Amino acid sequence: MEKRDHLKAFLNQEMGAEDLFSLDFRKEPDRICAIHQAQKKGVSSAALSAITKINSSPLPKQKENLEKLSHQGVVTVIAGQQIGFAGGAYLTVLKAVTAVKAARDLEEQTGVKCVPIFWMQTEDHDYKEIESTSFYSEQEGLYSLMLKQPACHDSVGKIVIDEETSKTVKDVLDTSPLSKDIQHLLEPYHKVGTSLPRAFQQCMQHILGATGILFFDPLQSELDEERANFFPTALGKDREISELLLQREDVLLKNGFHTQVKLKKGSPLFFMSWEEKRQRLTPHAEDIDRLYHQDTPFLIPELLELIKTEPHRFTSSALLRPLFQDTLFPTAITVAGPAEFRYLSQIKPLYPLFGLKQPLILPRSHCTIISKALQGRLKELGLTIDQFSKPVSDLVFQSGITEASRPETLFSSAERQILGIYDTLASDVLTVAGGLKKSVDLTRNSIITNLSKFRGTYERTLLSQHKELNDELTKIQIYLFPNQAPQERTLNIFSWGETLAQSFIHLLGEDIRPFEHQQRLTYIIEDDLTSLTAGRA
Repeated sequence: MEKRDHLKAFLNQEMGAEDLFSLDFRKEPDRICAIHQAQKKGVSSAALSAITKINSSPLPKQKENLEKLSHQGVVTVIAGQQIGFAGGAYLTVLKAVTAVKAARDLEEQTGVKCVPIFWMQTEDHDYKEIESTSFYSEQEGLYSLMLKQPACHDSVGKIVIDEETSKTVKDVLDTSPLSKDIQHLLEPYHKVGTSLPRAFQQCMQHILGATGILFFDPLQSELDEERANFFPTALGKDREISELLLQREDVLLKNGFHTQVKLKKGSPLFFMSWEEKRQRLTPHAEDIDRLYHQDTPFLIPELLELIKTEPHRFTSSALLRPLFQDTLFPTAITVAGPAEFRYLSQIKPLYPLFGLKQPLILPRSHCTIISKALQGRLKELGLTIDQFSKPVSDLVFQSGITEASRPETLFSSAERQILGIYDTLASDVLTVAGGLKKSVDLTRNSIITNLSKFRGTYERTLLSQHKELNDELTKIQIYLFPNQAPQERTLNIFSWGETLAQSFIHLLGEDIRPFEHQQRLTYIIEDDLTSLTAGRA
């Protein structure tokens, strides 16, 4: 059975999708409900102290939002992402601005103070996911820059840039095709002694600080007491958590949805750092009283004592992180990408165990940035941006070949006719000689195979005849869908320079309609190469 797309099903209000979440971001009563749920909490004193400390040099709107957090009845809108080198792909910006716009609109509509927060996912330990970022230029095409680090098996948020790494960053930037202004912008953020979270925050603060969004690092020491209170629940209720997640998996599968995170039986949802390695604790078949961190065994009372005395060792997983987040903040809305949308639907039944209610889940915005020249060329070709997710050969056949000569047109019709004639013949033969059934089947398969080979030869010949068009469309596809993924999930916002990045953020803040079902936004680079306009392609 083909698994359904959670987000698409929810947006289209398909059967079975109503169970994914209790609240629908498009419905005003649900947004009001989300606010009332969140207002019952308030910001924890530890979280307030931590977020004030990390945003120690706030711009005016950030200062206003820090002040709002101390008010009774305030709610938050939270977006998050891994701390990618140089900010990572520009979906980071999309998430942040979606949160900013949602908070602004919610406050205007209800009068309730609403603060946008960017949760830096510093707890993760997969450094390879954040070590590089991709750029695009007309001259170089697609290229990547990598921040090499010694092997890291603990949370990436604990990494501090040393002299060798700082020199590597300088060398990487100096030899890159990036403009000098972007090189000079990024280099100071990677000085010796700077932590990776701080480098990421400074980079994002430069282009997002004026929006008012506040940055947050869950590894801050100010949160140790909160961790000491939170993780015993995750450990003590692990059996209930597992049962609820298994039941939830059954419900999702019954409705045609797969689960984003595979469960590990008997393994609590959090990670533990021991001997500089961050790992899930796992049970042992022959030692049911203990949980193991690799080869080191721990009794449950020992773990509970460790959580109490050394809470910094314990960090949340993807399934636990939203619950820890909503313990710290009065979250009315969580901004989510497609993958997050899936795992947030997976943990829906866990909230009552932690004395919480799941906030409203808001899909992040999507967009593509193109040049005015490319906009015009797509119009000439009769192609749209979304069509470039298909194989380039399909686009060549569609835009460069008449419909009557396209492989699909010729061969689909021919195959139906040929097989129709053959099946009639085969039926007559079997009526007389039933023993030839095997030969009839083999011949039919041979006809299909040879038609397929013939079609492949025809397609390769067409592509060879239209090589120039094929090369042009391939280049366009690399720009629109680099590494076979939408542009927003691959390219760094600084691909287009700092001024254009600022213009992009400003336009997004005006154009995003967070509580409507928006299609992909398109922005056109003007001839001056420093400004954008909203457009279609």
